[in-house]
Formats: sequence, C-alpha cells, structure tokens
Amino acid sequence: MTYQPQSKSRVRRLNPRQRKKHRLGDFQELVFALRWTNHEGLSEAELDTQLDDLIELIEARGLLFGGGFSQNGGEGVVTRAGRSSTSEADRDALVKWLRNHSAVLAVEAGEFFDGWYD
Repeated sequence: MTYQPQSKSRVRRLNPRQRKKHRLGDFQELVFALRWTNHEGLSEAELDTQLDDLIELIEARGLLFGGGFSQNGGEGVVTRAGRSSTSEADRDALVKWLRNHSAVLAVEAGEFFDGWYD
C-alpha cells in the first residue's frame, strides 16, 4: 500500500512513528539518478575493471545502485543503504570519480528526488 499525503499540514499531524513508517517529512529518503556514457571499443577487461572499481566506491560510501550497466555505459538510481538520504557529497564523489575515469566519455547526475513517492 502506498501512502500519499495530501498536504504538508497532514504530514505535520502524523506522529514521528507514522512519519518514519511512511518515510515522510524528516524521514524522507532522497535519491538521485546517475547516467554515464563510455568510450566506444572498450575491452571486456576494461569494462570489468570499471564496474568493480565503481562498485567498490559505491559500497565504501554506504550507497546502493539500482540500474543497468552495459558496454555503452550505465544508468540508474543511487540511494543510501538503510534509512537515510544520499548527500550532495555522495553525488559529487561519484560524478568526480566517473569524470576522472579513462573509460568514461560523459556523466550526468540528476537532482535529488523522493525515493519512495516520486
């Protein structure tokens, strides 16, 4: 069952336990979309290394990535493991790492959005 609040005043009327249960207000979980494009003609070994290094960075920051990865690049949503939001620092770190990676041609990171209701 999804719970969509009608207004901010309705969210304020919920007690903290209810807000936490429905991930609303101060318990809202913000995520962001991440997309990158690789250079053409990368070898299987280069792609494996890129993916392994990216997974290592994501896990080291306590994040999760849901999406896809192919020879052309990757696209997905980044969220924090557990009940909290991703941060500007998380987004900046991933974008910086991808931009500095030799196999990556272009990187796009989206704005933060509610991971449960948007």
